[in-house]
Amino acid sequence: MLRNITSLFLCLFLFSCSDLQNAAKSIEKVNENQDLIINKLNALDKKIALLDKKVQQGAAANKPNKKNDKPKADPNKIYDIAEAGSIVLGNPDAKVSIVKWTDYQ
Repeated sequence: MLRNITSLFLCLFLFSCSDLQNAAKSIEKVNENQDLIINKLNALDKKIALLDKKVQQGAAANKPNKKNDKPKADPNKIYDIAEAGSIVLGNPDAKVSIVKWTDYQ
């Protein structure tokens, strides 16, 4: 009986050793695939960094100059508008005039 049990354990041990060799081969293949994936990810990271750099350079090149900016309206500025020949409703000597521009074309 002891001999049968020992034989059984010996057989199981031998079968498990062959499974260990298969497992080792599988692990090697997984490691190779993982290295391949890591290399591809590193290459993608480099490409993304290069694209980001080009986008930033393009944005800086397309930035408009301050000389080309239109002047901002100043609400505190007083504008003198000639009323010669215009129709005036109300007191022509009033301190405030409201001017209406219309175009009927």
